[in-house]
Order: sequence, then C-alpha cells, then structure tokens
Amino acid sequence: MRYIILGIQRRIWCHMTAATVAVLAVFPLTLMALDRNDPVTIIRQSLSGDLRPLGHVRLEWEALTTRYCDGVVRSRIIGSNGVVHVYATRPTVIRPRSGEHSVYSFEFTLPGSLSPGPARREAVVYYWCNPLQRFLNWPITVNRETIHFVVEP
Repeated sequence: MRYIILGIQRRIWCHMTAATVAVLAVFPLTLMALDRNDPVTIIRQSLSGDLRPLGHVRLEWEALTTRYCDGVVRSRIIGSNGVVHVYATRPTVIRPRSGEHSVYSFEFTLPGSLSPGPARREAVVYYWCNPLQRFLNWPITVNRETIHFVVEP
C-alpha cells in the first residue's frame, strides 16, 4: 500500500513539475508574441528647407516614446509624375528612455530627378522590441503618416 501511495505522489509531483515548466516557458513566449504595439507615438511632424530637386530638407517630428526598441526606417518620396525615389534603409534616430517626450530631426537631400509639383514622403518603420521578434525576424511594422509637400521648380 505504501508503494502505491509513493507512486501516486511521484506522478503528482512529475505532473506538477511539467505543468510549472510549461507555464514558465509558454507564458513569456505568449507575451512576447502578443507584443505588437507601436513603441513611438508621433505627435507632430513637418518638412522644411529647400524644396527643389537636390535641395536639402529637414524632417522634424515630436514624439512620445513608450519604450525603447531597435528599429529601421524605409522611406520613399513619390513625385508628381508618380516616379518613386527610394532612400536607403537607416536605423531609427529615436533613442530616448520610456515616457520621454522629445523633438527629433533628420536631414536629407531631395532626388535630382524629382518633378516639380505635389509630392509625398512615405515611411515604414520596423521595430524589434523583444528577443522573439528578433529570433523570428518578425518586427512590429508601422506605416508612418504620409507628408505631403510641393516641389518647387
């Protein structure tokens, strides 16, 4: 009878241990998989400078950061004639501590072949905020607000 009780206790202990290990492994992975919120809220953004082909332009934005994440930005400018000018992928420039409200800027040159008239800048940001997103190469993808401007002749 004693061996039966010990066998039952051993099985209960094994099942409890397996359940605990499963919960400790699955719970953090689930939290990381559900982590899909944009870590940066753009409050305001503007484009200024020489808005002619080959002109130097300054993009400025005010942002509230909820947490720090590594990221890259892919941006492009679409001219009035529909021609797409793609810029090189670059790291994000926002590096504050969580909860900081700051103003940032980035300078770039407009393409020489950009047609005069209405144009727009589009940007997509890819953030990696946890190890699971890095391991699976599954970033948080955010389409930033399009900036419309007029290219001068």
